[in-house]
Amino acid sequence: VTQAGTTLGTPLYMSPEQCRGAEVDHRSDMYSLGATFFHLLTNVPPVEGESLFDILGAKTRVEPLSPRALLGDGVPEPLDRVIQRLTAPDRENRYSSFDAAIDDLKGV
Repeated sequence: VTQAGTTLGTPLYMSPEQCRGAEVDHRSDMYSLGATFFHLLTNVPPVEGESLFDILGAKTRVEPLSPRALLGDGVPEPLDRVIQRLTAPDRENRYSSFDAAIDDLKGV
């Protein structure tokens, strides 16, 4: 059960705007999907912290997630670009639609 003005989600996968309590839209879900892809691919959480507040605070300061930065050439560059775009800190830099993201993923 949720109430207006509350924040709900799994902190590791919440978008920066959601962590700030700002308005969210489909691009927030894109961030969560990209963060999930990142974790699945690297076996490392998208952000880490000693506490919930550390994690939420880090989310407002992070760069896009790059599996290639952790794993090197083992990650195809096109896949890395998709994940980076899905997890862009500014939602205006994320895909405008899921169809556009799917098209890029099909290219991978």
